[in-house]
Amino acid sequence: MKTKLLLIAALFLGATPLFAQFKSAYKALKKGEVEEAITLFEARILDPKVYIGVEAEYQLARIFANPKYKEFFNLKQAFQYAKSAQRRYATLDAKGIRKLQKNKLSHLEIEGLQLQLLQKAQAQAEKENSYAAYQELIENFKFPSQSHREHIENARNQRAWILAQMTNDFRTYERYFRKHQASLDSVSPKEDSLFQMALLDSYTQLYGWSSYSNFEERFPKNKAIQNEQAAEDFIKIANSTTIRDFETYRLGYPKGYWSDLAYLYIYRLSMQKADIFSLDAFARKHKDYVAQKESFWQFFWQVYKAAKGPEAKEEFLQNYPITQNFKLNW
Repeated sequence: MKTKLLLIAALFLGATPLFAQFKSAYKALKKGEVEEAITLFEARILDPKVYIGVEAEYQLARIFANPKYKEFFNLKQAFQYAKSAQRRYATLDAKGIRKLQKNKLSHLEIEGLQLQLLQKAQAQAEKENSYAAYQELIENFKFPSQSHREHIENARNQRAWILAQMTNDFRTYERYFRKHQASLDSVSPKEDSLFQMALLDSYTQLYGWSSYSNFEERFPKNKAIQNEQAAEDFIKIANSTTIRDFETYRLGYPKGYWSDLAYLYIYRLSMQKADIFSLDAFARKHKDYVAQKESFWQFFWQVYKAAKGPEAKEEFLQNYPITQNFKLNW
């Protein structure tokens, strides 16, 4: 552990640049004149001696990665400098490489710095745990392996689904799905299925079932439309207000997208009734469906409270102990 800490310290607080071209820049940095140091390093990036440019960008990466310089701390900017330094290093001749090696700088140090920057940026993104944070990480950082990138893409896709649900309209679902369609298909099968179902449902809610053929043309690869018979049979009952119709449908199609859609229609019809008996029946009959559905229990409690009063909280908790897992507005 001590060795690892020393390595990290070396990466971010390493030896003084040995090249004469950087003496004034390093002097400014020691005096706390960070902006001046940045300007001086930047002025050397395009030096005819390519190794000078490599060193300049490496030092700039370290500056922007150092939390000591709060005003300039920017991991994305630091990574861009480190990545550019690596590209320049790849073009060096043997003489240029030796020059840098005398200054204890090699491609390993540059790659090591990039990895440290990625790890720091990833830790920040995971702490924030937002769509924007993961998307920025993907767009601005290079990953050491495809599996590493896919791990971050999966986290991004999960947050995309949560964001889309919050808006819960067709255009939002379509925007996120089209933007990340390839990634959803390859690394996030669960979210891919959820988006495909949401697209079908939100489209038909917006335009009606008479527009189903237009949906097929717009999303020819949507997995739901592949079962033509299930689609045809569902459309026959789509406008029904009778729960029994959808329960009967699910007997014929117990699995798949159309079965899930029938389940959703049963849920909506149950919620529309808005009485304790109907909601209780739904909760007991479809335990798995409501097990993770906080919105159902929030709605159910409001109906329960309206009928029996706020003092019925303990009775509600006793009848439906699963509600202890949710943060309801008591």
